[in-house]
Amino acid sequence: MSLTVAQHLTAVLARGFGEQPAVVLVHSGAVVAHAAAMSILNPTGDLCGDLETLAALHPALAALIDPAANPALHAASSSQLAEIAAIWQDGTATEPGDAPRDPGYGHTLGDLYQHLSVEARKGRALCQTPWWITSTLLDISWDHAYEEGGPHIRMIDPSCGTGHILTEALKRASIRQHLGPARSSRDDSPRLGWRIPALERVHAALDTVHGVDLDPWAAVVARYRLLALALLELRSFRYAPDADEVAALPLHVAQANSLLDEAEPLLERGRYDVVIANPPYITVKDKRVSEAIRKRYPETCHMKYSLALPFHQLMNELLRPGGWCAQLTGNSFMKREFGQKYIEDYLVKYDLRWVIDTSGAYIPGHGTPTVILVNRNQPPTSDKVATILSDRGEPTKPADPSRGLVWTDIARMVDERESWARFKAAATAAEPVAEPAAPEPPTVPVVYVQPTLFDLLEVA
Repeated sequence: MSLTVAQHLTAVLARGFGEQPAVVLVHSGAVVAHAAAMSILNPTGDLCGDLETLAALHPALAALIDPAANPALHAASSSQLAEIAAIWQDGTATEPGDAPRDPGYGHTLGDLYQHLSVEARKGRALCQTPWWITSTLLDISWDHAYEEGGPHIRMIDPSCGTGHILTEALKRASIRQHLGPARSSRDDSPRLGWRIPALERVHAALDTVHGVDLDPWAAVVARYRLLALALLELRSFRYAPDADEVAALPLHVAQANSLLDEAEPLLERGRYDVVIANPPYITVKDKRVSEAIRKRYPETCHMKYSLALPFHQLMNELLRPGGWCAQLTGNSFMKREFGQKYIEDYLVKYDLRWVIDTSGAYIPGHGTPTVILVNRNQPPTSDKVATILSDRGEPTKPADPSRGLVWTDIARMVDERESWARFKAAATAAEPVAEPAAPEPPTVPVVYVQPTLFDLLEVA
């Protein structure tokens, strides 16, 4: 299998280049193979030349050949580059893998980076979010933001990795752009999306999706995946963009430290309608960095904190008032002392909508028990929170993780509650507004005058 061969070759190359440069170099071959399968480029077998061709398609892809992101590319020999190109020719980089998806999503491409890099998995907690988890996160946050704000909402994943959440959000945004804007409290335009040209629809969908990641290679792979999916969408509309149109497509993914780099434009506070993330669950080993984060996020950093907590504070800071926040995170804060301040002092300030225990679900690559938190950036509107608790895990490893017993139950309960909430909202909206009752005519007081004897005699 190519993955096994790729892992072995990565280990061999790491002796000369170091682990991370070797990982990026081998993964470069997978990116080229994916682009070839997507008919984005015609491969020549020259890995360096093919990467240069791919990088020239869009300014945001320049990092594919930048020594800062791909340091071993120009140091490798021609025989090493040829060996890397050869191992991906069987289609391993483009197979749908764990998802019933066409190759345009690039799920397998993103997963390969995680599988190749031990340092990324263990040192930086790079862990891709499976598509079915992402779909639920979008259902209970992005969909609500869209209903309220219409097609021009902004979302961001501040720990986007290679872009699993971003590609799912782009696909959903593209579909909504095609259907046209929803009628909502902030957008009353009719559904005329089908009349909008394909390029404009895809351009508008891309403009809604933003991401940031610390890893320069992961960030450029995320940009590439967004571009590949956008081109696939245009192809489905039978539209062939020229080179200038491809280069002008907006790809809003930056390489930065989301927690500390406040100068990054994509991290502007109060800018987004929805923030969705699966941030690292680890503790920071570098004491200097750990203290800098603690100083910047004092509301959530307590004792030996998990990075998931300051990330949650960041996510809420990125939101506009009333915006939606959805996070898949490690549940250690619910059981250990460092989470006490976060639970008792921080979470209570927000409108918490969902607490979903996903610790019993089988999530490939996730060994840490997890929980889904969804809140709005506003004070609590109710003293009740929708909660799904797990009393047992999967009895065996499911053949299809998206259809595991635990996750199937979670998805069913989420869907039932969301469907019921939408039904009630639609029924309330459909109720005729009662006409105000007409005011009662003013009553004329009746004055009874006792007749006198003279009045009676006159009548008689």
